[in-house]
Amino acid sequence: MSPKMKEIKLFLIGFIIILCFSIFSKEYLLPVDILGNLPLFNEKYNSSPKNSLLADPVFQFEPWRHLAKEKILKGEFPLWNENNGRGAPFFANPQTAILYPLNYIYYFSPEKFALTFIPLLKMLLFILFSYLYFKSLILNKAIPFISSFIVATSGFFILWLLWPHTNVFLLLPLILYLTEKISQAGSSYRWHIALSFIYFIAVLGGHPETLAEILILHLFYLMFKFKKEKKRYIQFFSSISLGFLLGAIQLIPFFEYLLNSFTLDQRGAQMSDFYLPKISFIMNFFPFILGAPHKEFYKPISEFTNFQETAGGYVGLITILTAIFGSVKWTKDSRIKFWSFVVLFSWLVSYQIWPVNLLLNLPLFSILASHRMIGVAGFGLVVLFALSADKLLSQRIPKKLIKNLNFILIAVFVLTIAINLALLIIPLNLPEKVNRFLPFLQTYGSIVSISTVIFLILFIHFQSKLTRVKVLILLILILFQTFFLFYGYNPSVSDNSYYPSTKIIDRLQSIDKGTILNVGNPIMPANINLIYNLKNIQNNDAIEILNYRKEFDDTFNKKNIWKEIDEVKYESAQKFGISYILSDYNINLKKEKIQPDKEIITSLSDPKNPLKNSFKFKESYLYGIRFLTANYNRKNNCEINVQIYNQTTQKNLGEDVILCSEVKDLMFYTVDFSGIKLENNNKYLISIYPKNVSEDNFVGLWSDQDRKPYFEILYKDDLTQKDRFELISFDSNIYLWKVSNSANIKTLGNIQKQSSSSTSISFEVDMPQTDTVEIKIPYYPGWTALVDNKKVEITNSNPFMLIKVPKGYHYVELRYQPLSFILGLLITSLALISIAIYVVKKEFKSGQCNRLVKYCQNINSKYSWIYHLKVLFSGFLASVISLLLIIKVIDFRFVTPHTTSINWLTVYSYPKQQDYFYFFFCLIYLYVATLLFWIIWIWKKNE
Repeated sequence: MSPKMKEIKLFLIGFIIILCFSIFSKEYLLPVDILGNLPLFNEKYNSSPKNSLLADPVFQFEPWRHLAKEKILKGEFPLWNENNGRGAPFFANPQTAILYPLNYIYYFSPEKFALTFIPLLKMLLFILFSYLYFKSLILNKAIPFISSFIVATSGFFILWLLWPHTNVFLLLPLILYLTEKISQAGSSYRWHIALSFIYFIAVLGGHPETLAEILILHLFYLMFKFKKEKKRYIQFFSSISLGFLLGAIQLIPFFEYLLNSFTLDQRGAQMSDFYLPKISFIMNFFPFILGAPHKEFYKPISEFTNFQETAGGYVGLITILTAIFGSVKWTKDSRIKFWSFVVLFSWLVSYQIWPVNLLLNLPLFSILASHRMIGVAGFGLVVLFALSADKLLSQRIPKKLIKNLNFILIAVFVLTIAINLALLIIPLNLPEKVNRFLPFLQTYGSIVSISTVIFLILFIHFQSKLTRVKVLILLILILFQTFFLFYGYNPSVSDNSYYPSTKIIDRLQSIDKGTILNVGNPIMPANINLIYNLKNIQNNDAIEILNYRKEFDDTFNKKNIWKEIDEVKYESAQKFGISYILSDYNINLKKEKIQPDKEIITSLSDPKNPLKNSFKFKESYLYGIRFLTANYNRKNNCEINVQIYNQTTQKNLGEDVILCSEVKDLMFYTVDFSGIKLENNNKYLISIYPKNVSEDNFVGLWSDQDRKPYFEILYKDDLTQKDRFELISFDSNIYLWKVSNSANIKTLGNIQKQSSSSTSISFEVDMPQTDTVEIKIPYYPGWTALVDNKKVEITNSNPFMLIKVPKGYHYVELRYQPLSFILGLLITSLALISIAIYVVKKEFKSGQCNRLVKYCQNINSKYSWIYHLKVLFSGFLASVISLLLIIKVIDFRFVTPHTTSINWLTVYSYPKQQDYFYFFFCLIYLYVATLLFWIIWIWKKNE
């Protein structure tokens, strides 16, 4: 069997294992248990999240894919997201990665299967592409195999596995591999076209910043590889440019969105804050030195960054030491010299060290998240490891040096054991938290040290010949420093944890649809609403429309620690067409901070030592007290008693009990009272003490250094004042309010027959006079307005769209038909057609087509038509059986449409997606599978 066939078979085996695991898995590979940190889902999760750092995949990426899938299965292209921020470009936001090839698996298969299959397939592809690149460097057979597993199980790829970053990053070794193949094959146009398509896929991957970093590295690589063949630069420039032209369908809408974005405006104004603190460099060697978010203990190295950012360059101590040794030992080797430069440059960029920091302050570089070059540094270290290990295997090491190395390594081994024994025997007077963390740190340090020592000893002694068993042993030792340490970082959850419903969500889904605003706690963060088919006034797509975001921030200018709106006025809610408000307190009341400092967490662990704070107020009625709580990222079953005293009269005015199970980290909790009359100039005391507490069962409050808890009072000056917001429901310290007279269209006229879709809105209006009509969709390029089917001008009302409608009865329609998308589609189509014409001409010129025709003629003369018919029939039967098995194993679910009228679809619960599935997917599958069966059969027979 040829080496290529062996590689293909190994990949297919890996693919089949992943496929089977994904089909029969009973869990979702998505950390949705992080929703348990939100008060809205408090009752649905009985334990703390397995990894509290993985919010974006749950809050953003999965809801986006869910929305894209929903629209695609309805036969719509998802150009616009009408459910967030009053509407925003959807496809133009590259992080949605709508056209990325792997996401098609998500669109046409069950979520549980896709959420497991796609990340594991990404890892498998990254291993394959890395293996191809390392092998192209003409290394020892074992080295590419080991190195490809290192790079795919190390910091950057594992930590960002569920992000679009790795959609793009996994193509880096493939780009380098194609560059090597072009270097070896001369100017073969096929490899150049392949390179163009890889850049096209990278554009669709969904992370422009990672793509920019890969492009910079590739340009450096080309300058290194072809420094004496400058004519080759034009070929590569053409290939890369063609890749970006193919990606025009994504790039042009993105650039339009970026130029109109809040993010570009902010980053350009304040320069780049995206760098890693220099002290975090230690995390490249020992990432778990302060614990990890998927472990019991974790402390960020600074408040401005997190574990994902700082540990992204980690590739294992074995890899780093070998890479450093190779960089020092073989300084004259051009490849080692180049990759040493790449690693050093990436570190200088990530940590913004002089003089590279001067470059990063330039306008173009200041808007990039340059600290993620740490991932490029990690990849460079693995390449250095591969090159260095290959050189070590290719030359004999003197016996004297081996003896000295063995002595040193054994000494390190013994020292590690001795330190661990000493820590077990010698009593250390350390704080309780440190004492609890110490066993983990010991275990981690021992694993890293011992695996490094054993690897180096075995590698030296295995030098003569690396058999498969020896390679496997070395790989396992390395995986102890990568995969096994990061195992569980991307946790899976049970079926019933996948975006569960709650009483509040059920209530919102049962009432008339309207736009929701969060006030106070992040009750339903923006984009989670997409899962439940609800609308949120806020958007969280990292870009956002500039004029909308600025006006929104100016209108709702009082924000809290979560950057959520903390107070809302009735007029502001009407201005933005908000129908419902979710809050953690009664928004009809006035709110005043009495003690605003929140510097530390003060534990409520001693019933005899209550927290106290006093305040004065004049002639008002107290209805509530609002605290800032902490639960230490765990579930607790204690209680908190809150009492209010009049210190002047020594009278107890009221008390309430808080269940600790409802307390969240850094969340507001409101204790309600029934209107306590506060007398003029009297002094009042709030006393807070715990009940039923134990060593691991207590909560805390954020307070100042004097243990005075942060709190606000909620009050009314006038009991006769009518409430402006209508309370719909209250559950688990969450209020749901209705804003009356809120409308999506502001006009003097009478609106009738209003209807809307994701990319259009239409209505009939009877205008008493010529006047403007405000449609509450953000002003953005691509929208066209028609009055009685005649185009009219759209003006900006800051932030919405405004059109002028004459007196009388008129039909008004607005459509989103962005020129940027049409232009991008046209350029992509022209690029594809040009490539097809070029390839056909080249193939005819080289005689490849003639060979194919002769081959087919040979097959036709060799086998009768009855033989072909038998093979096709056998292929069709095999295809039908395999299709039935797929449908049986994978539970395809289709959404029944919700309509306001009774019709055939709703009566018989027949979703339209079934048509797409059975008439398109099934027929195409049968056709393609039968054809492939026939081709493979005839090809094998003809051999």
